[in-house]
Parts: sequence; structure tokens; C-alpha cells
Amino acid sequence: KPFSWWSVNASFDLFSQTQTGISEALDTDIDNPTVDDIILTEREVTNSVFNTRVINNFTATEKLTFTAFAMFRGPGQSIQFSNKSMFMTNVGARYSLFEGKGTISLNYNDIFNTMKARFTAVSPYALEGQFNWESNTVYVGFNYRFGDSKFRAKKRKNRDDNEADGGGLF
Repeated sequence: KPFSWWSVNASFDLFSQTQTGISEALDTDIDNPTVDDIILTEREVTNSVFNTRVINNFTATEKLTFTAFAMFRGPGQSIQFSNKSMFMTNVGARYSLFEGKGTISLNYNDIFNTMKARFTAVSPYALEGQFNWESNTVYVGFNYRFGDSKFRAKKRKNRDDNEADGGGLF
């Protein structure tokens, strides 16, 4: 927590992979190649890929909070495709109502409309493509929690106490 009104949580993962397989390619030396002109080749690809995420929560008042989330996926390689990097940012606000029993939420996802899976390929032929998620969205929601939260906390405490005492068949 850099400040009492701001909390941040970040994560990073890195993995390495090796893929081995057989891929097809068209013989580019032939004009108008057909299925009979496909060449099979064994390929092995080793690469490292990383992802990172950061979520920031900002407390404006006791009832109003804001959130900013960002995600980045680095470029990667597979037998068939080379994937380009991808980035996304979401923002949101939440307001508490009815003595904490109700919440109004407003979220704007992928605010820069950058959540796109972009790729290139060389086999079986040169290809460049892009897949767009329907991620550039706005969400407005209302939640109301019925019941007494104190009762749930007491019930949870009783359950935890029973587990500490053994409480099982054996």
C-alpha cells in the first residue's frame, strides 16, 4: 500500500516451453501448387513467454472506490504461429449503498480496445491474422446482499471452531 487510500497488487509469470511436431508447407518453387505439393517437415520450437498484471484500488471515500487493471502478454512462438504481444486496461468504480448491503458498479473494460490476438505463420503458407475479442465493454450492475453479515461471520466462526476440535468421524 503506497498510501492508505491506494493499494496495488502485481503479478508476473514466466514460462518456457518446447514444442515438437510435424508441420506442412507448400513448395513455393512451384506455380499454382496443389495438395500433392505439400512438404512435411519436423519442427521444434523453444521459447519463453511472460505475462504481467497490475491491479490498483483507490479509496475515494468510505463508500466510493475506483479500480484500474492492466494486463500484458508478451510475444510467443509455437509450431504453427508466432503470436504478437497483447495489452489490455480496465477501469471501474463501485459505490456502497444501504449501509453496505448494496453496491452499484460501473466497469469499462479494454478502454483502449487493444485486446487483440495477432499472429503470423509460415506453414502451410504465409499468413497474418488477428482475432478481436468483444472486450471493449461497459458494465453497470447493482448487487444487494440479503441477510445479516454478522450471522454469516458467527456461523463461519462456529464452523472453524468445530474443525479445530476434530469434529470428524475418526
